[in-house]
Amino acid sequence: MQTYDSWAISLKNNEQEIAERRQMNEGKFAFLLLLPSLILIAVLILYPLIYSFVLSLSNFDIQEMTRTYVGFSNYLAIFEDQRFAISLKNTLIYLLLNLILGIVISLILALVLDEPIRGKALYKTSLLVPWAISPIVVSVMFLWIFHANYGIVNYALLSLGLVREPIQFLGDPAYALYTITFVNLWKFVPLVTLILLTGLQNLNRDQIKAAKIDGANAIQRFIYIILPHLRPTILAASIVLIVFSLLTFDLVYAMTGGGPADSTFMLYFLAYKTSFDWLRLGYGASIAYWVTFIVVILAILMHRFFRERKAV
Repeated sequence: MQTYDSWAISLKNNEQEIAERRQMNEGKFAFLLLLPSLILIAVLILYPLIYSFVLSLSNFDIQEMTRTYVGFSNYLAIFEDQRFAISLKNTLIYLLLNLILGIVISLILALVLDEPIRGKALYKTSLLVPWAISPIVVSVMFLWIFHANYGIVNYALLSLGLVREPIQFLGDPAYALYTITFVNLWKFVPLVTLILLTGLQNLNRDQIKAAKIDGANAIQRFIYIILPHLRPTILAASIVLIVFSLLTFDLVYAMTGGGPADSTFMLYFLAYKTSFDWLRLGYGASIAYWVTFIVVILAILMHRFFRERKAV
C-alpha cells in the first residue's frame, strides 16, 4: 500500500514537473517570438531617444565632429531665447484653438452622425479621407486654395464684394497662424469625430428613452447623460489633439516655413530649424525634449481634470 502511495505521489510530482517545464518552454518560445520586435523597438525607438537625450546635454560641433558636455545648460538657455518665447506663444495659441474648436466641432458632427440619417455609412467613410491624406499633399492643396491671386477663397470673397483686395492668408502675420490652424482642423477633426462617435454608440439608449419620458429636453439629456458618458472619450480625443498639435511640423514647413515674421514658428519646427539649418544639434534636441515634457504635463493635467469632474 505504501509502495502504491509513494508511486502515485512520485507520478504526481513528475506530472507537475513536466507541466512546469512545459510552461517554461512556452515562455521561452514566446520570448523568442517577441525578440525580433523587441530588438527592432530598441534600435528604432529606444536608442534614438537615449542618444538624443545625451546629445541635448552637450554642444556638438558638426564641422569638427566633437562634442562638449554642458549638462542642462541647453535646457536653461531657452529662457534667454526670444525665438523660443515667440514659438511657445504661437504653439499655445495654436494648441488652444485646435483643442477647443476641434472638440466642439467634432462633438457636433458626432452627435449629428449618431442620429438615424440617410447615407450615414457614406458620411462616416468620407470622414477618413482628410485624415488619410498626406500632410504635404494637404499643404499644397490649401496653398492653392488660399493663394492671394489664384485661390478660390479670395476669388469668392472678391466676387461677393466682401473684400476690396485679396487677403494674404499665408503672407500676413495677422492671418497665417489662424490659416494653418484651419488646415490642421480640417485634417484632424474627422479623426476626432470618429473617436467621439465610437463613444456615443456605446451609450445606453435606455437612459435616453427614460429621460425623454421624464420630460428632459435635448440640452438636459446632453448635459446630464451624454456628456458624463463621453468624458473618457473626450479625454482620449483631447490628448490626440494635444499631441498632434504640439508636433505640427509638416504644415508649417510646407506652407509658411515659419513666416511671415516668425508668426507661424512653433516649437517642433523650431527644434528642426535649430538642429538641421542652424546646426545647433544639442540645443535643438533640448527643445524637442521640452515639447515632450509639455505633452506629458498637459496629458496629466487633462487626466486629473476629467477625473475630478467625474468625481463631482
